[in-house]
Amino acid sequence: MLAWFGQAPTLPYQTLDTAWAEPPAQRANRKGSNKEDSHATVRVTMIKGKSPDYIKKMSDSIYEALVEAYVQQKEETFQIIEQLEPSDLIYARHFGIKGSRSGDFVIINIESDARRRGEKEAFLARLSDKLAASPGIARDDVFVRLSMTQLWKIGHSVVVLPYRNRRLPGSDTGK
Repeated sequence: MLAWFGQAPTLPYQTLDTAWAEPPAQRANRKGSNKEDSHATVRVTMIKGKSPDYIKKMSDSIYEALVEAYVQQKEETFQIIEQLEPSDLIYARHFGIKGSRSGDFVIINIESDARRRGEKEAFLARLSDKLAASPGIARDDVFVRLSMTQLWKIGHSVVVLPYRNRRLPGSDTGK
């Protein structure tokens, strides 16, 4: 897991660096690659009251940063935008930053396959720039939590195991 808040990319955190996590260029061009294995699942938690246009711009910025810096395939976006009452989103206004967080504070949880530290830092910097530009979220109002997981996909009664493009026994009905 990696958590980030405030300015990027110089980040005071520990991160999971796995030996099998490939650099973006190698992952994108891997022979026999299942391009479906590079998507991320995103959950954004924020306070209610933003316009649909604001939410669309925020969603687009997250998507663009994932495609540009995390080698997510285009058109493969999975985002949940969760809006809470102000009393239901509790956060430290000053933790880890020099200033103060506002009511525009957002928590962005991203689950994806394992990435190298440099990839994570590049992604966080790109995401920070994108969100500051559109919809205009202050860098101190963004809290990102990256978690690495194996991604399982279920569709058309087929379960695909990530990185191996294998199917579980009995998952293909042949219909």
